[in-house]
Amino acid sequence: RKILCGMLCAGLIAAVLTGCGKSSENETKKTTETETVADIETSDAETETAETEEDDTKDPDKISYQEYAAEEIQADMYSDLDAAAKKYADQYVAITGILEEAEANENFVPVAKIVRLKTTAESTDSNENTYVEITAYAWDDEWLTLDDYKNAIADMQPGDEVILRGYIGSEDQGAFSSDGPYRGCTVDLIDIKKK
Repeated sequence: RKILCGMLCAGLIAAVLTGCGKSSENETKKTTETETVADIETSDAETETAETEEDDTKDPDKISYQEYAAEEIQADMYSDLDAAAKKYADQYVAITGILEEAEANENFVPVAKIVRLKTTAESTDSNENTYVEITAYAWDDEWLTLDDYKNAIADMQPGDEVILRGYIGSEDQGAFSSDGPYRGCTVDLIDIKKK
């Protein structure tokens, strides 16, 4: 009887100790699983945020634009083209100006969507022969499809006040250029509308 009692006690102690060990293993396993799920959720959230930010840069209405009058940019180009390049390069812009020309040039593949703003700034005496121009181009449908562009310019005439939205690239991308008396600013066209 003492032997039986001793065996039962030993068995009971072993069961309790084994149960504690398993409980501890289960706690560790649950903690690891919880951490893994949390890591996955964090990773998914970061991916979703990155995708949303990327999508925002593809939506013209979610971009933050610097607003300028064409006359202001042109006046700066008259006085100092290099300073103008430093001031306006590398930014999304909304330029209000007078339309000189809007065309879809089908001699290019893909079709070139071209907008020129009229030169309204007055040159100084020393630069009276200088001609400045703001021209916007779009070569593909990344921002503006050909149909949307044609619809946008359909009721526009030279002399209309328009808002041109686009991106002015860096100085080394040739966003600002000069050739003799000509000084130009090139904008990657996103869209255009009447003011």
